[in-house]
Amino acid sequence: MNRNSQSYGVILLLVAAALIGLMPTAAKFAYLDGANALFAMLGRSVTGVIVILLFIFITGRGTGLSLRNMRISFLSGVTHVVAAIGILASIVYIDISLANIILFLYPFPIAVIAHFRGETPLTPAMLGLMVLAMVGLVLVLGNFSSTDPRGIAIAVMGMLGFTFMIISMADLTKEAGAPNSNLLMTIWAVLIFSLAALIGPQTGLIDPLALPNTLTGWIAVATVGITFSLGYLCFFISANIIGTARASLLSISEPVMIILFAVLLVGEVLSLIQWIGVALVITSLALTEIARR
Repeated sequence: MNRNSQSYGVILLLVAAALIGLMPTAAKFAYLDGANALFAMLGRSVTGVIVILLFIFITGRGTGLSLRNMRISFLSGVTHVVAAIGILASIVYIDISLANIILFLYPFPIAVIAHFRGETPLTPAMLGLMVLAMVGLVLVLGNFSSTDPRGIAIAVMGMLGFTFMIISMADLTKEAGAPNSNLLMTIWAVLIFSLAALIGPQTGLIDPLALPNTLTGWIAVATVGITFSLGYLCFFISANIIGTARASLLSISEPVMIILFAVLLVGEVLSLIQWIGVALVITSLALTEIARR
């Protein structure tokens, strides 16, 4: 694959990181307006299906909907839901920052799996740069006040869900294409979250759906869905071009994007240590790209 294609894949990955980085800020506005996490996840998935269908219609593609494709995409849908629940449920017990650090450990198992599958060799230099990026991530998201084992266990579950979602989606994308594979995964998410909304409150384990109170909240939920669908679409197109392991490593930039959007849109302030962490993440990812070339 030529260098132009590789550069295009990296640019798509950075666009994906920016879109996914904007998603938590939009969700925060939705929560402040009265929506709860279940409605945000269901609304995100429904909006995602609509956005992907529009993309498929505009580009003149087929939807790829069939019983066979729904069956082979089941693992992607379930692991996607597990990843989402993992990060949302873990923050009940531990800090959001610690939950994000655990979640973004997923490039390590993906890199190991890609190495043994013969897709991307894991060299000592690459492993060292990955560790450097994680150190920067810890500095960016550090300062934990709660380390409840239950929250850590749930976050690890989410990380593993994210790992197998990306691997299964990468394989599905090669067969069905990024738009169709994302559509199938998101349809499964809609079905599972709808079932949770119908049955969950009756068990007492899940709160009923809580809707936004104003138009601002509804716009925020729609923004969550748009950034989610387009972000994942760009990510899996990129992964198909530059490789799953490389795309996963570069996606460590997503928490940095989350922090920067929080600074720009919500008015959060970074400490010197956090800025050093941002610099370490960016430097390690830049060195990764230089080493590959």
